[in-house]
Amino acid sequence: MVTELCQRYGNKGRRSPMFRSYPHRLLDKTGHGFRFRDPGWGEVKWKKVMSALLSVGYNYVLSFEHEDPVMSGEDGCEKAVEFLKPLIIK
Repeated sequence: MVTELCQRYGNKGRRSPMFRSYPHRLLDKTGHGFRFRDPGWGEVKWKKVMSALLSVGYNYVLSFEHEDPVMSGEDGCEKAVEFLKPLIIK
């Protein structure tokens, strides 16, 4: 789905209502809504997300919000950076 959104909206995707609402459609299979998880700990296929962004020429900031209730802010940020770093092409 991410690839299709990137192809449809290109670099304008970050302003698109469809892109902004995408995380809210990643529902928890238990029926309790969704759970915030840091990159690498949830169900999002980050390699596919990064590939889709690169395929449409996205070359801007990559940021995330730490809202994972399982990890402290410091631990969550360290682990997310460690997970995402190999996926970024310099």
